[in-house]
Amino acid sequence: MKLDIFTFLSLLASVGLYAQTTSQIESLVFRKNSVYMVCSGSVQKQGLIAEHFNIADKNATHVGIGIVVDNNLLIYNVNNDSGAHSALSAESFNSFTGERDVRYWSIWEYKATKKQIQKLATLLKNQLTQEVEFDMDFDVSNNKLYCSEFCRNILFTWNPREFAFELTQKKLSPFYIRTLDRETLFYYPVDFFQVNIGFKKIGESYR
Repeated sequence: MKLDIFTFLSLLASVGLYAQTTSQIESLVFRKNSVYMVCSGSVQKQGLIAEHFNIADKNATHVGIGIVVDNNLLIYNVNNDSGAHSALSAESFNSFTGERDVRYWSIWEYKATKKQIQKLATLLKNQLTQEVEFDMDFDVSNNKLYCSEFCRNILFTWNPREFAFELTQKKLSPFYIRTLDRETLFYYPVDFFQVNIGFKKIGESYR
């Protein structure tokens, strides 16, 4: 099979970027007594989500919450993968950022105590036993969840005094009014947690 020069260069760049990302992740130190918010950004969704609905982060389109399990970062996140039994999954960093059109990621650390992390780990494990349905309506009043809503709920349950994040209110454009069947959206943006100064960015990459 012959490859044209553009395909070859594209493949070469992909390999190089993957190696660069792997090197950056391996250089990070993940602590057992910390919680991590992990963001990814896809080309397809950056214009739809990040540009219009995030507070300040114009790259992140998906978010999960991570803790160290067996010396590896395990990221709990809700996504709309229709092939999954539940919208909630727990996956490695490589799996979390493994979609082809993901071009950005960032990792944010919040330092806690051993007792606090044990409580959080229990909350997350218990969530895995539940069947979570992805909220395509982005309605916080129903029993479904989207990625940032899941993370906010976990953080609030874990430490309500520290993580009492407020809903963001946004007047919608005609396109989103037709899509969501409402004029105003009350929601938790993907970058909702970044307003808490306890979260420090420890890693970031643009592919």
